[in-house]
Amino acid sequence: MIGRMRDLAWTNWLFFHRGDDFFDHLVRRVREARKSIQIETYIFDIDPLTEELLKELGAARRRGCRVQLLVDGVGSYIWLDTLKARCAELGLELRVWVPVPRTFASFRRMLWLGGFRLLRIFRYFNRRNHRKIVLIDHRYGILGSQNWTQVHSEKLMGEAAWRDSGLEIQGPEIATLARSMGLAWRRSSPKRLKVPFRGLKDRRYQVGLSPLRLNQDRRSRRFLMNDLLDRIRNAQNRILIESAYFLPSRRQFMALKRAAARGVVVGVILPDISDVPLVKWAAHDLIRALVKAGVHIFEYQNRILHAKYTIVDDWATIGSSNFNHRSLFHDLEVEASFTQSEPVNALVKQWETDCERSKVIDPRQTHQDVFWKRWFFHLAFRLRYVL
Repeated sequence: MIGRMRDLAWTNWLFFHRGDDFFDHLVRRVREARKSIQIETYIFDIDPLTEELLKELGAARRRGCRVQLLVDGVGSYIWLDTLKARCAELGLELRVWVPVPRTFASFRRMLWLGGFRLLRIFRYFNRRNHRKIVLIDHRYGILGSQNWTQVHSEKLMGEAAWRDSGLEIQGPEIATLARSMGLAWRRSSPKRLKVPFRGLKDRRYQVGLSPLRLNQDRRSRRFLMNDLLDRIRNAQNRILIESAYFLPSRRQFMALKRAAARGVVVGVILPDISDVPLVKWAAHDLIRALVKAGVHIFEYQNRILHAKYTIVDDWATIGSSNFNHRSLFHDLEVEASFTQSEPVNALVKQWETDCERSKVIDPRQTHQDVFWKRWFFHLAFRLRYVL
């Protein structure tokens, strides 16, 4: 798989490892926009941060920009009614990816349209849009792990702000990103229960030949999973992972163990405090087994770690994908990959900075837990395919 990759590069890139830097830059780009602003996000809360962002989007709309906002039906469920009202007031176009029924009548209609086939309906609703993208004038792509919520801002949350990573990219593949977002927008029609989302029907985008990594269909998912697995299996020097939700597949788990056994430095930074603790509980035994196999696992201290990137030797990828089953098999994700030394080294430096703020899991502390904890971790692990 690796041999099929071209050494394609983004013409410009810029990383952000503080939420305030990310959103300040986003505001500047929104103010510069002249034609279009396209947004996809998993979570959209109504809070002081997003109120300011909505005002900026409203101002862009008044000066002639088309503003499209696509939010996930689960991630943005709580504030969806308020968001619809605010978008109508500001003239913004809003659509919802796989909306969740909010009344008994809509739930009954969903069952009817789904032919009362519960497994099909579950699969449909289990497919979430986890991407976080802002596209400005089809020129600047801004993506990463930041949702539209104040939890990422130190100005508003202080030391409780989450640790995230985002980036801005420029280059020919921005056109591919625009087409992908256009497909997701058209797919988000509220009128009927549709067939599963199909991939990017465009010969100009070939999975594995682009620095943009999209998992929009089975073929692309299979390639991206196998490509990452091959890179881990062929790693020579280092494998550095930072993931908010770490729950590797069996093949990834074995590949990481074997890489450590052959002398590759394998390091994983996870959150000590998680907003979804069930994922951490489900991965408990896997993490202990990796530690015993020689993998260096660190837990980020004092605040929630939500960043997501992976470095294998001189290749790196960063975006919305976690190292878990949801990103592998269910959710829509987007990543940018890099092979140039400058951005890869910049991510390595940030990984080392986060490592200094983390606590290593000591192999001597991986003793057997009491029976009820073992039972609980085993039960959580059974839910790994939906976590």
